[in-house]
Amino acid sequence: MPYSFDFDRVNKILRAKFDGQVDDAEMRRYYFQDARKLVADFDFRVAIVDFTAVTKFDVSPSMIREMAEYKPVVSAIPVFIVAPAPHIFGTSRMFQIQGGKTRPMLQVVQSMDEVYSQLNVKKAKFKPLLRD
Repeated sequence: MPYSFDFDRVNKILRAKFDGQVDDAEMRRYYFQDARKLVADFDFRVAIVDFTAVTKFDVSPSMIREMAEYKPVVSAIPVFIVAPAPHIFGTSRMFQIQGGKTRPMLQVVQSMDEVYSQLNVKKAKFKPLLRD
């Protein structure tokens, strides 16, 4: 599985961290199943989707449109997509633009440092969350 979840309890930041290869099937499982299950009963104030460690990103424009048209996983808190690679950044911006009406607090940035700066957090201490 190319993603895992971790949490910074001090700052209440939930992070989904992607690694390696990401395709439509993995993104579908993450967005429509795993992320929704996790956030349903979890107390956090910021969410981060981190694509820093992705080596291959094969998520189609149709998958991005499908996700953008669907109900947001969260909408009342800041959500950051960290996308340092230009093609992932562009795809993430497409998601942000297409889903902007229902995701007003979504931001796409290029580094975790940008996230920390906007949140006024020195450094988060993430600990892995175990999945079923």
